[in-house]
Amino acid sequence: MKKIFLFLIIFSSLVLAQEDYNNYDYLTLNFSLDFGFKFENSGKNPELDFVVANLSFFPKTEFEYEVLDDNYNTEPEINVKKDNETVSFLWVSPQRSEFNINLESKIKNKNVINIVDKKVEFPLNIMDSIFLQEGEYIDFNSGIRKKANEIAAGKTDLYEVMFDTGVWIQTNIVYNLSTSTEKVVQKSSWVYSNRYGVCDEITNLFISMVRSIGIPAKFVSGVAYTNTLEDWGPHAWAEVYFPEIGWIPFDITYGQYGWIDPTHIKLKESLDSGDPSVKYLWKAKDLEFFSNDINMKTNIVEHGKEVDSLLNFKIIPLKNNLGEGSYLPVEVDIINPHNYYVPDTFFITKSLELTEKNNKPILLKPNSEGKLFWIMKIPEELEKGYLYTSVFEIQDLFHKKSIVNISYSKDFDKYTLEEAKILIESYSEKQETSYSKDLNLDCKSKDYYLNYEEPMIICEITNLGNTLINNIEICMEKDCKNLGLGISEMKIIDFKMKSQKKGFYMYDINLGYDGVQLKDKISIEIIEDPGLKIGSIIFPQNINYNEIFDINLILVSDIPAKDIVIKVNEEEITRLNELSEPQNIIIHTSGKIFFKGQIRIEIEYKDERFEEYSYIKEYNIKVNNIPWYIRLLIDIGFL
Repeated sequence: MKKIFLFLIIFSSLVLAQEDYNNYDYLTLNFSLDFGFKFENSGKNPELDFVVANLSFFPKTEFEYEVLDDNYNTEPEINVKKDNETVSFLWVSPQRSEFNINLESKIKNKNVINIVDKKVEFPLNIMDSIFLQEGEYIDFNSGIRKKANEIAAGKTDLYEVMFDTGVWIQTNIVYNLSTSTEKVVQKSSWVYSNRYGVCDEITNLFISMVRSIGIPAKFVSGVAYTNTLEDWGPHAWAEVYFPEIGWIPFDITYGQYGWIDPTHIKLKESLDSGDPSVKYLWKAKDLEFFSNDINMKTNIVEHGKEVDSLLNFKIIPLKNNLGEGSYLPVEVDIINPHNYYVPDTFFITKSLELTEKNNKPILLKPNSEGKLFWIMKIPEELEKGYLYTSVFEIQDLFHKKSIVNISYSKDFDKYTLEEAKILIESYSEKQETSYSKDLNLDCKSKDYYLNYEEPMIICEITNLGNTLINNIEICMEKDCKNLGLGISEMKIIDFKMKSQKKGFYMYDINLGYDGVQLKDKISIEIIEDPGLKIGSIIFPQNINYNEIFDINLILVSDIPAKDIVIKVNEEEITRLNELSEPQNIIIHTSGKIFFKGQIRIEIEYKDERFEEYSYIKEYNIKVNNIPWYIRLLIDIGFL
């Protein structure tokens, strides 16, 4: 008997069509900001000499942002001083106690991608940026460091590390407007442990993770549009430093990795999220200060033309004609035709039931291809003799779409979930990894130690590779220490020794890990005193009793000496605070002082730990024409 096939269109809509402005080449926005403060009497004689409000939270022109116009209005009226980082408002002897500030700006935001057209090698091995430091809220702990190292392990491409870190956070940290985080910002370590937070905290965690593996990152605060609430509000994202390219934006909350949509208005960048937007300074008597929150409003004046996606893509079902209850693997083939990296996110907008979330991000290298996979479940209990058709639709951040029809029937063979996963695995591209375990060993010590000091060798060990190294052993002779180092992490190990006798000593430092050996040698001299002495001395060998002459001497010291007192024939001549290099000293004197035919120079001094020393040197000199009465006094022993 001939079967009858009925064609049905069956789908479920997974994403509502809400405007997000991602696909316009620019937006022109009106932005306003208002805040105020006041003083209230707290005593009998209130006086206000001056008050300053320094605002660091305002629109600035750079790359994708252009401030077309801005106006500042104040009550009371004053002149406003502005530079790239701060707008200052100063009132001197004001006659009122309430102050209000209003900013009106017109901004053009261009929808452009920051061009990264070459691979930036990871790790960076940058050690001196302030944007690698911890802050009040952007902190590190062992969990953050370990996870960041796990994500980055084996990767040599900075963009891939940033992308994978952002994806991990968006996948594992839930955006949650809990009362504990909406009003009070939590530290990165808290967010990592509790696995939820708002945009500030999600951004804090991202910055903490990338800084912990040696990648500079800034905290950016401003305003952005959310289509889930269909409104504008305060928002935070990050900027990451790419050497020779610049600062690249990453908005983890919005899933925008290396590109941000044109609704973002950047108002401030900082080392930490705890940096205040307004700082106040005043001089007052019997007055108490109160400030208001900053209020902001944003609306769109106009938008530009629609832009197409930077990527080309199509849907390829990996199996056809499946039976009821089957699992259908679907591949999305994506091509980047450009000579720079392109990040994007793809959303399933029409589909049967999915086995996982309906959105996935992807990063495509210049002129490359990539793949994303989903698995759909075919409905159970289909009617026999019918052919069913369903729509599978996908779109990216720029609303470019691809559609394919899926056919299935009770009469077709069943395909299991395990079979679908195995098939996807066979089509998946493996991410390239290349593990490097390079350490740098740099040991130092002072060139000398005094014999009562305990010598110390300090070794800096830096992980220059792209993976965590746990099994490091460093030894100075029989004194051994164990440690682990994350990517770009540096630790300081010190070896202390007992005081030694005078002489030269050589110490071997041996470091080993995973079959690799590093060696260093340190030589140390032990000395008994700073070695301050007269390097050379010049004076006339014959002088007359009444003659005025100069003694020219050069003082030298093996190590720095302090609090130096120079005496000639027991008379203090001069003082020096410190001697670290040879110094010429001229002593103006007379033959009368040396009638006994001897120059006695005594030098008292201290070392860097203020231990006291003395140095004495005597020289012969011939004094002529000594008066008879001086000779007589010498002969009878009076002089």
